[in-house]
Amino acid sequence: MNFKGRKNINKINFNKVYYNSYGTAYKIVAYKNCHDITVEFIDKDRFKTKTFLQNVRNGNIKNPYDLSVYKTGYIGEGNYKTKENGKPTIQYHIWISILQRCYSNNERDIHKYKSYHNICTVCDEWKNYQTFAEWYDENFYDIGEGRMHLDKDILIPGNKVYAPDRCMFVPQRINMIFMDKTKLIDADLPVGIKRAYTKNKNIRYTSTYNGKYLGTFNTLKDAEEIRLIEKRKHIRKIADEYKGLIPDRVYKALIEW
Repeated sequence: MNFKGRKNINKINFNKVYYNSYGTAYKIVAYKNCHDITVEFIDKDRFKTKTFLQNVRNGNIKNPYDLSVYKTGYIGEGNYKTKENGKPTIQYHIWISILQRCYSNNERDIHKYKSYHNICTVCDEWKNYQTFAEWYDENFYDIGEGRMHLDKDILIPGNKVYAPDRCMFVPQRINMIFMDKTKLIDADLPVGIKRAYTKNKNIRYTSTYNGKYLGTFNTLKDAEEIRLIEKRKHIRKIADEYKGLIPDRVYKALIEW
C-alpha cells in the first residue's frame, strides 16, 4: 500500500452501508487504494466486486443479481455476455423479449403483447439470464429454412409458463400453425368458427381451417371438433415433412398434439 493509500484508509468506514441505483445494499470489505476497493452486496447472493471509491460513494456499482430487466430478470454470474461487438447476443435478445412480453409495463408493449401481459409468466430458473442462455445453446438448432421460434404451446397446449421443460425451438412454418389470428367477426367464438343463421333465424356454426370450408353444424361443439380433427391432420402432415430435420422430441410432440 502506498502512502496515499495508508492515509485514505483511515477515512474508510467498513461498517457503512451504501446503496446502488436498484436499492441493493453493499459494504466495503477490502481497501488497497481509491482505485482498488472490494465491495460485497448484502443480499442472499453476497456478490463481491472491485471498483473505485467514487463509484462506491455514488452508488454506481452493478450487482448481477439485481432485478434489472423489467424488474423481474437478472443477468447472473457466468460466461454468457449480453453483448458482442456492441450488439445484443441472440441469447440475450430472445431472453429479454420473453420478459418484455410478460412483464413490461410500457403501454405500447402491453397493447402489443396483450395475450401475454399478466397472463404468461417466466419460471424462476429462466429469470436468470445465464441459465436461459445455457439452455438456449443446448437446445437451439437450425435447419437452414427461415427463422426458428421459441414455442411454449406445442408440448402443453394452452401453456402460460416459459420454462425449460415446456418450451422448444421449432421452424417458423411449424410455429405459425399454432398462432391463431385475431378475429374481427364473431370474436367471442373460437378461431375458424362463425355464426350462420337459418331462414327461421336459428343459429348454426360454420367451421373452416386453413382456408378450407369444413361444413355448417347445429352445435358449436360439433363445429369445433371437426376443425380440431382437420388441424391435427395438418400438423401431422407437416411433422412428417420435417421428420429427420427437427429433433425427435419436437417431432413426437407434433404427432401427439
